[in-house]
Amino acid sequence: MDYLELPTKLGEIEITSPMGEDLRRVQAAFREGVTERDVHVIISGGRRFVVVAAEMTVITNDLDIFESSLESF
Repeated sequence: MDYLELPTKLGEIEITSPMGEDLRRVQAAFREGVTERDVHVIISGGRRFVVVAAEMTVITNDLDIFESSLESF
């Protein structure tokens, strides 16, 4: 991951492709050479948040709200 723009809390999310404005925003905030291929958009609460990463994988888990997936590392 190169750049992450997320709030501290997320409700329901939708993952989508970037629009022109998303790409322009991340290029201004992070780096001009970022390509659309590496920009991923998470929509939550009607807002769009960008993540710049070469690859993205979605994993569903059944952890309790107080358990962390980071404990397995």
